[in-house]
This record gives sequence, C-alpha cells and structure tokens, in this order.
Amino acid sequence: MKLLVVTPAYIPDWNKGGSIRGCHEFAKTCKRSDIDITISTLDTCKTERFVESIDDIKILRFKNSNFLNNIAKSGFGFSFSWLIWFFKNVQKYDVIYFRSIWNFTSLIGPVYCVLKKKKFGFCASGKLSKYAMGISKNKKKAVLLFLKYFFNKANFIHFATNQEKKEQYVKIFSNTKSIIIPPSVITPKKDISNKELKYYSVSRIDPLKNIEYIFNNLPINSRNFTQYGKIISSDSYYIYLSKIQEKRNLKKDDLIKFGDFIQKETLDNLYGFGSVFILCSHSEGLSNAALEALGRGSIAIVSKGSRMKDYIKSGGLIEIDCSKGSNLKNLISNLDYKEVVKMGKLAKKYIKDTHSDSFLGKKIKNEFESLF
Repeated sequence: MKLLVVTPAYIPDWNKGGSIRGCHEFAKTCKRSDIDITISTLDTCKTERFVESIDDIKILRFKNSNFLNNIAKSGFGFSFSWLIWFFKNVQKYDVIYFRSIWNFTSLIGPVYCVLKKKKFGFCASGKLSKYAMGISKNKKKAVLLFLKYFFNKANFIHFATNQEKKEQYVKIFSNTKSIIIPPSVITPKKDISNKELKYYSVSRIDPLKNIEYIFNNLPINSRNFTQYGKIISSDSYYIYLSKIQEKRNLKKDDLIKFGDFIQKETLDNLYGFGSVFILCSHSEGLSNAALEALGRGSIAIVSKGSRMKDYIKSGGLIEIDCSKGSNLKNLISNLDYKEVVKMGKLAKKYIKDTHSDSFLGKKIKNEFESLF
C-alpha cells in the first residue's frame, strides 16, 4: 500500500511543537510495518531541498509562496508548487492522509480527492475540541459550511484516544470511520533514577499550554521546576511568564527555570524514576511529551483538557482540574518519592506494552488495509 502523508511542516521545524515529532514517529512506524510512505510538506525552514530522506522516510518539500504571506506566517502555508504536484501525482497513492485541518494543503487537497475518488482521511490532533473551536468563530463557520461535507466524505478520521473522539465539538463523523491510534513511544535503553523528586514540563511556550497555571501554583517547597520549549525572548507570552517567575522567586530558591528546545537525547536523561511531568494545557489531542515521560518512568500530572484520561489505568498518571490552583499545590506538596518511583515503573511497563513500534505498526496496517 502506498500512503501519502500531507503535513504543513516537518523536521527540522520544531517550533510547530509535538506534531512534528508525532508525525515522524508515525512515519517510522509505518515504514517498519512495510507501508510505502511518503511525506509531502512545505519548506517552512528554508531547507531548499525538494527531495530528501530522514530515517529512510522519503520527504518531498515544496516552497512556500509569497501569495497570502501574512496568513502563511501564522502557519497557513500556501504553496503553488505543492498544488501543481499534488494534482499531477495524487493518483499514484492508495491513501492520502492529511495530518492537519486548518491549513491550505488540508483544505484544498480533500476537494481534489473527492473529485478523483481517492481514499483520504484527517488527523484530528485536538483541533476539533470545544476549546479549539471556541477560539475562533471563523473556524466554527468553516466546519459548518465547508469541512462538514468533506469530513463526511472522508474514509477515516484519526483520533489519538477514545476521549478525544467523544469530546469533538460537533458530531460530523456519523458517516466516517474513526481510527483510534495513539503515537508510538520509543523508550531509552537505560533507566534514569533521580535521588529526589524533580519537576518538568516540555511543550511549546504558548497560551494554549496554560503554563501560567503551573507558574502561579507551584508550591515553594517544590524547589525546582523546568519548562522546556522554544524560547523567543520578544514573545509577549514568554514575557508574561517571566514576570510571574520574577514575582514568585522572592528568595534565592530557583523555583522556576526556563530551558530552550529539548532534543530526544536530553529527554532520555531528563525523565525517569523520581521525575514528575506536568502538563496543564487547555486542549490537546494527545501529548507526545507526556507519553514520552510515562514511557521513561516518570509520572505525569495533567489537566482534564490534555485528554489523557485513558492513561490513568497506566498507574502513573494523575488528572487534575486546573480551574483550582489548590489542586496542583496540594498534590505536589503531598507527593512521596518512593510512591512516585513505584508509579513510574508501572507507567513505563504499560507504555512499553501498548505503545511499542511493533504493537502499533500492526494496528496501523490493519486499519489502513481495512479501507479497501
């Protein structure tokens, strides 16, 4: 089977967050499952290379057009060259998989797929939640006037969890098959054990991630919390968080640290038994960073908006209501190191059993082959 993945950005554009890593891990899992996969994406990092390969994944990059440049800067990504290529080559592939929703490629591409009667589908990736829709009235209109038709024409919608599927904003998939496939998680060969509790978060530094909730409600006795993400010092949200940090660091205690974008190798040495990962997002499809933390033996404290309720059964996840600051304060203040280590071991085993490359590879292959 030949699968074409259409995504607005790809490695090395890490500024787009976990969706980049998630897409690449999905591609690697497909490749190992003997699925002939090709990535088509836009050259958001000006690599100036049309064809390339990363981890034996074929990648086609297309130049962003200056047309509608103001929209492109926000990630809309208009591309004449991609449009021409897609029209000429779409028939070569068995399934077209759009990894985004609010993007030029994933709005125009499905139109052509319907006209050519090609099998296609979308990745929801948290973009259809009530919170995500509530941010923009234009998105609501787009769903009702345009996307509803093409979602119902799609052959599948990919959700990361059953919870995400149940909590979609509008019930527009009655005629569409739902595929539930979480991301693959590659665990490190060596286990890391911290001698004391350590607190981390890894995410884009973005208002959607609700980082201010963590900054405002960390108990002083937690001593250190490190927020990793791409730092842009002139960004208004980063400045806002820095002011909270300054207010809270009344003494020399290094309560909050900022860390820039983090590589996988650093993650392997960061998460582990005795570590506590915190994610308080308003809305997520499913956090790759949280899964990586659980897979490395950390426990995870997450908001209800993070849609990770399915992972409470792992033994290493705690869900909190972020409408109350006291929830985080009380929880962290009462964490016991030995209990956290024990929970982390349960979580690591659960992720290893249910998110391995081989386990998910078979699931992906079966789901896509069932379309025919």
